Amino acid sequence: MLKLGAFGFIRLALPLYPYTFYYYSPILLFLSLLSILYGGLSTIRQSDMKRLIAYSSVAHMGFATYALFNPLSIEMGLVGCIIILIAHGFASPALFSVVGFLYERYHTRIIKYYNGVGQIMPMLGVYAFLFTLCSIAFPGSLNFVGEFMIVILASQYAYSHGFIMFVGCLVGLIYALYFYQRIFTGSLSVYLSKGKDLNREEFLTLLLLFLPVLGLGIYPYHLIMALV
Repeated sequence: MLKLGAFGFIRLALPLYPYTFYYYSPILLFLSLLSILYGGLSTIRQSDMKRLIAYSSVAHMGFATYALFNPLSIEMGLVGCIIILIAHGFASPALFSVVGFLYERYHTRIIKYYNGVGQIMPMLGVYAFLFTLCSIAFPGSLNFVGEFMIVILASQYAYSHGFIMFVGCLVGLIYALYFYQRIFTGSLSVYLSKGKDLNREEFLTLLLLFLPVLGLGIYPYHLIMALV
């Protein structure tokens, strides 16, 4: 649904009402920055793993809409927006899959019942760590390429916007690392019994989601040229 809304902006709203969007761009940029901050702060207080990932998606879409409605560089903003959408389209389903695999084994998504899962499910712990890095736009991931372009665009528009985005990225770092640290590290929770690690199908599912994010993040040239 998030990507469908962005697709509607790109394919319908902007071509039909270009001057209207850029006339109201200060309001739209403010709402995008508010989405980044409020979405991130709302994510921190979530106790359900699935809701945590869903709220984090709201914050990430704030980056996409900011790029799309920034009048400073239409081409750079559009490319940055689409890269964020593509990267999020791989990383977010992977994190939802991680939560789904945990729920299938333990039948709860409440974070307080989890701890030390990496001890009994090391492969899932590795994938969760990799996709957490993608979520926080770690260098080498496609998320980093998109967010780096958007932060540069925001800093060129106004230093205050760049600073707010930096704060939003910091908040994203907090809730993403909290998600991983609380569930996969430390001693094994007393609520958990021994569980099976990833089977072949689950391993391949996460691998096929990770490879495009890594490959396009390390070498995004052809993707950017295709979008331009």
